[in-house]
Amino acid sequence: MFQRELTKMLSLDKNIIFTGFVEWKNISSYYALGDLFLCDSVSETRDLTYLEALASCLPLLVRADDCLKEPLVNDYNGISYQSEEALIKNMKALRENQAKLLSLKANTRSSTINYTDKIFVQRILEIYQDLLNK
Repeated sequence: MFQRELTKMLSLDKNIIFTGFVEWKNISSYYALGDLFLCDSVSETRDLTYLEALASCLPLLVRADDCLKEPLVNDYNGISYQSEEALIKNMKALRENQAKLLSLKANTRSSTINYTDKIFVQRILEIYQDLLNK
């Protein structure tokens, strides 16, 4: 698995834990343990996990994805990347520059102010309605 190899290569294997599935009732506890939210997915359908991370004051380090157009403000509340090389570069940079990580972290919670459960559901309904109209 690429992620495990990458953490060893960057000497982060003592700092990163791959949990696998976590029950919903325990998710907030896991977010609270982190310093950064890393997602390498290219198949997210909505931005809910990103919003959860931001609401938990975790800056995003995520592969560029269309669903991130709203919650991610690059270099404000997180960083997006296009390639594995860029991921490695950004991981190293954030590890070495704690001031940058703290700056990103300081902007996370305010990034979620316009996202309530009602707004989230409304956006999902709009997507479905658009699909039905096609």
